Amino acid sequence: MPSSGADIDAQNGARSVSDTVDGGAHRRDLPAVAVIVAMFALVFVPNIIQKFLGGASARIVGASVVDSAQASLTRTIISLVAIILCVYLIVRRQRRSASTAPAVAGIVVLLIPWLLLTVFDFFGHRIIPSPQSLLYPLLCVAIWRARLGESGLRVIARCAIAVAAISVILGSMFPNSGLETITTGQFIASEKALLFGSLLSGVYFSGNNLGQFLVLLLPLMLYLKTRFGRVLGVVLVVFAIVWTGSRSSLITMIVIAVLALLLVLIDSDTSRRRLAWVVGTIALIVSLLVPFFFSGDARAFTGRGHIWATTLSYVAESPILGMGSRWFTVITGTDSDFGSTANQYVFHAHNQWLQLLATGGVVLSIAVLAMLFIAMKLAIRSASHRSMPAALYIVAFLLSGILELNLGFVDRAILWPSALLPLAVIVSMPKGIRFASKMKNFARRQGEMHPGKYPA
Repeated sequence: MPSSGADIDAQNGARSVSDTVDGGAHRRDLPAVAVIVAMFALVFVPNIIQKFLGGASARIVGASVVDSAQASLTRTIISLVAIILCVYLIVRRQRRSASTAPAVAGIVVLLIPWLLLTVFDFFGHRIIPSPQSLLYPLLCVAIWRARLGESGLRVIARCAIAVAAISVILGSMFPNSGLETITTGQFIASEKALLFGSLLSGVYFSGNNLGQFLVLLLPLMLYLKTRFGRVLGVVLVVFAIVWTGSRSSLITMIVIAVLALLLVLIDSDTSRRRLAWVVGTIALIVSLLVPFFFSGDARAFTGRGHIWATTLSYVAESPILGMGSRWFTVITGTDSDFGSTANQYVFHAHNQWLQLLATGGVVLSIAVLAMLFIAMKLAIRSASHRSMPAALYIVAFLLSGILELNLGFVDRAILWPSALLPLAVIVSMPKGIRFASKMKNFARRQGEMHPGKYPA
């Protein structure tokens, strides 16, 4: 049977939109790719310099890492490069079709949490925005304007592989950098060590931070085009996560692996999407409720129960607008209910939602909830792989946020490469990607019905 004009148009449409949305974006958008690479470099290159200058030995308990002059200069230079690239992406003229324009809701939900917290800080606590915090809106708008789609997540995945590889090399060179020591120089043995009797901190100065970073980006390995790349990425990242000894990251990794397997085994697109929504909703509810259920046990989750209970007692005093982004730094620097050594260990609430409640109250929490809902919706809608890696990323984000803090809006830039960048790319998914996915499926079905008539 000869092919109809509609069938040919559909096939051509699938190719055209697919090429626009997915194919070759990294070639046309080198400035956008450079922004992503610059953000990774901004976080990790100064840390690597610091480790080679003597910061790779075991840290004294409670001591913070202070940048050397070389690391500080490097951070400043990379920051300026990142700002210039972001401004260029924002002001440059776009030459793409309207069909690939990202939804306006994406940039709105990204910016509202930052705007709310900045306003609360300034008018409520007289906190002037730092240069670091001003990079947040620039980065969000730049990524949104770039319209990278899945190719952007692929670039992030490749950067994550590089970070994992460099971390393993650093772990081999400086095996004690993930441990702590007391002032006498005696190492503190860690019960978390699963490999080589040490904890891998890699490009960070804490194994928990590295494990948290890697487990968030693990699902994005599925975006890599070649099977060798996917296998290499997964094996290397999983190995590094196990070496970090981060228990929350290990649990998140196992849950994500099981969910990914289920998504692959399910044949129906509708069933896969429903499963992703169900698991995502459960992860959200658990991350919300855990601090409330375990705040009565001070020793729960290695002392987090005490942190949660104390934080909740303060949150009750200002539940609507919170107590400002610097509240934890201020309160733990004084004689507080957190304990005499709180300034050494209590950097945040150790739960994403409790952190939001403490710093920005219910208002900020609702804004972030809306952001994650939009991100989950776009991740599921735009999925062109059976394993739905973008949706897996959102689930990993929620699970990791049960015991840690993944995203800060005016701080926590050390985790922006694994939190802000992927979220910005996901909520900036071009609208045409949904049409491309449908047209691809149509062309595939036509090829199955009429072998040889529709080339792959």
